[in-house]
Amino acid sequence: MNLKSTLILCVAVAALLLCSVALAADTHPLASPFDREAELLGMSGRYQSPFRLLTAVGDPVDFDAAVIDGADYLKGMQADVTEDNAGNGTDGFDEFPDDPDDAGWDWRVTSPPALFSHTTTASSTNLYGVTALGLYYAYLEAGDASYFTALTDCADWIKTTRHTYWTASDIIFLILYNDLPGVSGTEYADSAKAKFQGRITAQGGGTAKGLAKYIRDARAGSYPNGIIGWDVGAWVLAAAMLEDEYPSDPYDHAAAADSMAEVLWRDSFNDDPGYFDIVDDAGWDPTGANANYWCYSLGVSGLIDAFDAAGVHTAEIPGLVTRLLDSQYSSGAISDSYGAHDNDESWQSTAYGSMCLGRLDQTTYQRKINMMGYYMAATQDASGGWRYSSS
Repeated sequence: MNLKSTLILCVAVAALLLCSVALAADTHPLASPFDREAELLGMSGRYQSPFRLLTAVGDPVDFDAAVIDGADYLKGMQADVTEDNAGNGTDGFDEFPDDPDDAGWDWRVTSPPALFSHTTTASSTNLYGVTALGLYYAYLEAGDASYFTALTDCADWIKTTRHTYWTASDIIFLILYNDLPGVSGTEYADSAKAKFQGRITAQGGGTAKGLAKYIRDARAGSYPNGIIGWDVGAWVLAAAMLEDEYPSDPYDHAAAADSMAEVLWRDSFNDDPGYFDIVDDAGWDPTGANANYWCYSLGVSGLIDAFDAAGVHTAEIPGLVTRLLDSQYSSGAISDSYGAHDNDESWQSTAYGSMCLGRLDQTTYQRKINMMGYYMAATQDASGGWRYSSS
């Protein structure tokens, strides 16, 4: 068993939770797991339960095969610019469905033939970087040239498309892509830096602290829960990576990471304003009606990432790790709300939890990470993706 693959597998599935906040309208839609469509399906606007199609928890799994199957699914689901990298035909000739050739991914696909190829709808803007990260790590593992083609299509679209909305994952992906063998110059990392500054200018009033507060407050307007820690935590990671990439830059990215992490600490530990309170929101509502309890484990993972990347409030990290592991089932899954209650397993929480522990101290938490990776592989659909209960 390749232990590294357990962590890579969890990166590949973590592309599903991508609703963020934006100022400007865009021709591409924003993906959100919290929407009217979900409510109509009887899900009260939150996640569907995982649908286990083939492997039962307890059966052996092949981690390397799971990584490749997941990456092949992502490649096949891309609206490929380089024809016919996705394997669904050539644009203008036999491509079916005729995807928009915008290098991105759909948020929701429910039935063949669209289940195994991109639909005709424009890709969701906030799915680019985070989805590409799954392919990126699979490419490091497998070296498949078709994965690199998909990554290049995506990186070029992010780099060249102009609007005010960019996710932290777009920035992280561009930095990582720029460092791949075969990518010359610094144009992708430079684009990442410019997009970071663009979000600060557009939504933060010129400061990273302002951007963190903007995201916090915008999220809290609908979801005063762990989404805040997850979202702002990713921006702290992006800032820390930019500091590593541009240590001599006049802009102090390390200070930006510190200030954003401080916003999270004050909110979660100091009731300022207390939208995602690490104690008060550690609850459980089996009806799913209390949105304050949603995404708790995701928020904890984001706080761990933020404090670790910025090097601030690190004394809080052991307690946060305990809270995360309090939410792990014997199957390896992590629950959405705090405490591993019945029927609350979450692919999202499991994937992001494994990644944050891997960044923090993979050696110490390898067994817990292996359990999380096992759950992901054991519940993977035959298509290579992960299918919810509504299919």
